[in-house]
Formats: sequence, structure tokens, C-alpha cells
Amino acid sequence: MFPITEEALTVWIDKAFQAGLIFTESILTTKALDFALLYNEEKFKASSGWLDNFKKRHNLKQYNILEEGGSAPIQDLDSMREKLCQTLRDYDPKDIFNCDETGTI
Repeated sequence: MFPITEEALTVWIDKAFQAGLIFTESILTTKALDFALLYNEEKFKASSGWLDNFKKRHNLKQYNILEEGGSAPIQDLDSMREKLCQTLRDYDPKDIFNCDETGTI
């Protein structure tokens, strides 16, 4: 029913994915309303039914992103980095792994 708004939103989503942006249903709804206003589609409401159908048509899924970054003590980062460097200085770099890496034998 609102092809111009949906096309504009689709282009915006593609660019957001390419830029590595994370967005929510609320952001999608807001952007859709912005585009509808821009293109004078006054009857567009961005209802939850419209959003569900739009996501199905464009194969958009919702994922919860869990990161530990919010729990990091930013103020102590420099001293922690220095302490880690001191701890690791006696190890051969080939024997140092990131927590999400595994060594191959």
C-alpha cells in the first residue's frame, strides 16, 4: 500500500547493515514514519501489524546482542592493559590466545 515509504526504508536498512548499525523495531517504525512524512503518505501508520508484515517480506529477524563491553571498568583500562602486558611478556606470542580462540594441534 505504501511502496515509496517501504522502498525508502528498505534502502535505509541496507545502508544501515553495510555500516554495521544495530537498530530496533522502534527505530524501524520511526524511520518508516519519517519517510512517510517525507513522501506525503499521510495514511501510513506504521502499526505493529505493518511492521510484522514488513519484516516477513524482507526476511528481517530480531536478535538480542549480548556484550560485555558495558561491564568493563573503563577508568581502569590503561592499568589493566599494562598489567596484562607485564604478565604476558615472558610468553611466546604463539602461546597466547584470545578467549574465543582455540589452538590447533
